[in-house]
Amino acid sequence: ALIGEEFSLFAICDGEDFVVAKSAQDHKTIYDGDKGPNTGGVGSVAPTGAIDDLIIHNIEQEIFKPLLKGMKKEGRPYKGILYLGGMLARDGVKIIEFNCRWGDPEAEVILPSIKADYLDIVEAVRSQQLKKTRVLFDKKVRVSIAGCSKGYPGDYSKVLGKEIYGLTKAMKLPDVTIFGSGIKRSGKKFFVTGGRVFHVVGEGKSILDAIKKAYQAMALISIEGGNLHYRKDIGWRDIERLK
Repeated sequence: ALIGEEFSLFAICDGEDFVVAKSAQDHKTIYDGDKGPNTGGVGSVAPTGAIDDLIIHNIEQEIFKPLLKGMKKEGRPYKGILYLGGMLARDGVKIIEFNCRWGDPEAEVILPSIKADYLDIVEAVRSQQLKKTRVLFDKKVRVSIAGCSKGYPGDYSKVLGKEIYGLTKAMKLPDVTIFGSGIKRSGKKFFVTGGRVFHVVGEGKSILDAIKKAYQAMALISIEGGNLHYRKDIGWRDIERLK
């Protein structure tokens, strides 16, 4: 992991206890090699190799625990999802932001890994029974790639209303899930309604496996007039780590 590298870590909190979900790493910029303007996130990986179990343990002890304790003390116990946007610094983890939701595009690579009924988790949070609830996550690695309208995050108005081809075919691939974002369905056809149009999620035993599956699916998809843009290097930091 590199100094200055960012990551996301989520805790499911019931006001008293918490369970940490898989770590994730968002890819913010529109072009390969982390170039170009920032977006709402055009790809993500979970778990990320940016932080290991020791760093996660430290975050639990030094950030999540004191926060829950402090809010409870103030008479405002925090129930829900706590989103930590963190950065690795020389002297530990720095907090960039807190949020009270699952992140996007991180949710697409974390939520499918939950091996419990999500409704049970929500109920446990509401009734402060998280301690008695088994919240398990699978061991798979997931990679999400955002299919964007050409021009996003700038002007993509000329792409709105254009037809998207190949989604149904891509959905049939094993270990691939597609989440709609800026999309409209009309009969059996799909049309563009936004800048980030859909997220292709590939899952596998390793980062390489997941990336391969996600990009195989993406290769089947296009937007009328050659208007599909996506990054070709999602997960590059974790691939570098393997070397």
